[in-house]
Amino acid sequence: MTSPKKLTIGLFFLCTLPFLPNMLGIDFGAAPTKVDIVTTQSSMLEALQGAILHTILEWSAISIACIGAIFAFVHYYYHRNITLPIMGLALLSAASIDIFHTLASARVIDAQAQNTDFIPFTWALSRLFNASIMTVGAALSLWALHHSNNPPCTSI
Repeated sequence: MTSPKKLTIGLFFLCTLPFLPNMLGIDFGAAPTKVDIVTTQSSMLEALQGAILHTILEWSAISIACIGAIFAFVHYYYHRNITLPIMGLALLSAASIDIFHTLASARVIDAQAQNTDFIPFTWALSRLFNASIMTVGAALSLWALHHSNNPPCTSI
């Protein structure tokens, strides 16, 4: 089996890994809890469990995108392949929109709209922007490779 085929199978397995326990009835969601007027610190943390998990996952994705962009620029510094810096800029752009969504969902950004409408809107906007900027980045990379005089760099 070739290396790209192994990578594809491995990525497919990794992506379907959370799906299998979910189909067996394991719930990854945070259950809504009622908060009484007289609350303790532990009940407040229990009520905010989903929001805290969402914030941690979003900031992890933002950090990974920024690290990926840094690696893309370092790779360009050594190999002078224009493809990766364009993708690195796309990752940074996507991370900046994710920052906006994370701050909006954590209610750091105050909005005129109700949060029940505003947070899903920022999520949809960030996902649409992520897909668009990655598509534009890939198209620019292909265009740059097609119009460059240098052969594409295949070393990573």
